[in-house]
Amino acid sequence: MNRLLIYHHFNRHHGLSSYVIDALARLSPVFREVIFVSNSHLSEEMTGQLSPYCQRILQRENKGFDFGGWRDAMKATGWDVLQKFESITLMNDSCFGPLFEMDEIFDQMERPEIDFWGVSFHPERKRGMPGTGGSVSAHIQSYFISFSNKVIASKAFQQFWQDVEDYPDVNLVIQKYETKLTSLLAKAGFSYEAYINFRLKDEDINERAIFTDPDVMLQFGSPLIKIKAFLYFETPPCLLKMISMHSSYDISLIEAYFTNVYNPNVSINIVNKNVFLPKSERKKVRANMTVALHFHVFYVDVFEKHIMQLFNNTITPVHLFITTDSNEKKLQILAFATKYGIEDHIKEIILVENRGRDVLPWLSVAPMMKNYDVAGHFHTKKSLINKEWVGDTWMTEIINVLIHPLDEVLSLFSDHHDVGIVIPDIPVFYKNMLGIDLWDKSRATFVRLWDKMNLKKHIDPMQILSPIMPYGNMFWYRPEALKPLFDLKLTADDFPPEPLPNDGTIAHAFESLPVYVAWAQGYDFRVLLNPEFPHSGFNNKVLIRRIEENKQLLASPSWRVGRIVSYIPGKIFRFVQSVTSRLSE
Repeated sequence: MNRLLIYHHFNRHHGLSSYVIDALARLSPVFREVIFVSNSHLSEEMTGQLSPYCQRILQRENKGFDFGGWRDAMKATGWDVLQKFESITLMNDSCFGPLFEMDEIFDQMERPEIDFWGVSFHPERKRGMPGTGGSVSAHIQSYFISFSNKVIASKAFQQFWQDVEDYPDVNLVIQKYETKLTSLLAKAGFSYEAYINFRLKDEDINERAIFTDPDVMLQFGSPLIKIKAFLYFETPPCLLKMISMHSSYDISLIEAYFTNVYNPNVSINIVNKNVFLPKSERKKVRANMTVALHFHVFYVDVFEKHIMQLFNNTITPVHLFITTDSNEKKLQILAFATKYGIEDHIKEIILVENRGRDVLPWLSVAPMMKNYDVAGHFHTKKSLINKEWVGDTWMTEIINVLIHPLDEVLSLFSDHHDVGIVIPDIPVFYKNMLGIDLWDKSRATFVRLWDKMNLKKHIDPMQILSPIMPYGNMFWYRPEALKPLFDLKLTADDFPPEPLPNDGTIAHAFESLPVYVAWAQGYDFRVLLNPEFPHSGFNNKVLIRRIEENKQLLASPSWRVGRIVSYIPGKIFRFVQSVTSRLSE
């Protein structure tokens, strides 16, 4: 068939996701020609990846959203050329798939009595128009819509695209273009159909469910699943399993997209980042890598209590870089090293000022560890603002998950080259405090440091209740993943003198940065679960994962009350979705 596909692309980080390449590879055999139009910058490498599947690649400014991109692609091609195609299909990158071959779908839908068609249909509604809350016309949803030559050649169709303006507000694009195109063509005498509706003519099923529920879409053969479905669906990992059950689609494409594009607070609820290794299953596996560990020793007794755990639980050589704040402590450390026979593992013992807690000492040592494959940052944790048992159990938890299975931790880095940081789960003491804004006083400092690093990815900390971070500030990492932190070149003058307040200083803000910096550097993360309490605390922020990017709702009083809950029934999510979801894409 002489078909044309115009595929619209936008990536907020100016990347090219693997699911887009996969979609084009699956779709290109169905079309004679594919035009790829991008509202984000494409590198030479990216255009090289696209070239096997696209006859033309058009890059443009990020304005007018997908309708502006489709309009420009048609204008660049010319109506005299466009009218030679038997059909034109418009698609954007807001959905995963096709989940299976599209030939049969095109054969079913390209009937003489159907002038244009799409995958799904939005019924007429009295309320719900984005931006106004007003009525919504019945329409084919524009993320995938195909027009016959009869429509292409019509004055109504051509005039519609000639009149498309580059509105800066997506709600205006929805109001004026997506929801109006179907009725405009219907008035001109053209018939239309949606693939899911076409399949369900004999089924008793709610039309709204077809629009909102990806599980229903899968059940009735949709070849495409909206990306936003994962942000609203009650249990996104179950949706991934459903896709695997209904198709042979590679769900790692979905996982890679959310890991790379969405911030860690969103991706952790869609992609499994948790690692649970029961003690009975732990095996010593030698990782073929160089390993360095920084240990800041302020409390010498804590250091002596835990240091041998490091060497008793690994067969991988580890080089120690130790910092402490007095010569007396240095001598005690050397005595311990001799006592336990680990003096050969110590590369440096460096005296530092008692300033910046464990953060500034780590930053001062980090350049010495930059050429190691994996590095660790640890310190002698005590909690002076809580009962003694809190700090003691907290430190023990960290040692149990980061040091006891050290060879397995190192194997994570060896087996997964995209993993840039491994952190412990939230300590048990704090798991019951997840409804509280745990970084309210440090948020402004986080923003200041983030902006100073000039990272490639943007993040809005105002949309995150509690950061994903190594509580207690101990973790393993690839030095390259956290390089922007070291490039800040902070000095003692950047840190206030002791005694520090309980929160709000640059040292406290630093604790929340590593996972996000690694993400901005293109790396993934893992959370090691405590075998004694294997449920992850980072997966409880249900509302954060659902409405992470909806600033209007986040600012509302109802959101501020509702964000403290740890479980929201599906019906409430559907209500939230009906209020906040966009019809575009």
